[in-house]
Amino acid sequence: TLPSLPDVSGARLQKAARRVSMTMQAARMRAVTLRRYYRLDVDVDANQIVLSYFGPEGTFIRDDEVPALEIKDTDIVDMITSTRDRTKEGVGWIHISPRGFMEPSMVHLRDARGRDLTVSPSPAGGRVRVLDGYVELGSDLG
Repeated sequence: TLPSLPDVSGARLQKAARRVSMTMQAARMRAVTLRRYYRLDVDVDANQIVLSYFGPEGTFIRDDEVPALEIKDTDIVDMITSTRDRTKEGVGWIHISPRGFMEPSMVHLRDARGRDLTVSPSPAGGRVRVLDGYVELGSDLG
């Protein structure tokens, strides 16, 4: 008989969700502290999240002081915002105002076993929730 090995994939999914949550919180903090419009660029294909700010040229510029969040052992399935449709490939983004307002959004993560977690920032508060399963934007989250 073979020994039963612990399932670490669930822990990896939880870790990835916590890292996305912390990145969202850090982005909000930078927007408020620096009094700039920021956005989180969620690259579904590359499995990464990059922070950008609205520059004087009228375009978003990558914030090189914040390293890109590379997500490993877990996939970004898609992301949804209240102002755009679901982004299943390429890059979608979440805007953050200098007052800390983050547009209603959700980032969905999935592990190799098909388990899903949803990361959802509170639009006006600093809280970011990690929810079990694939939760749709606008669902009653209780």
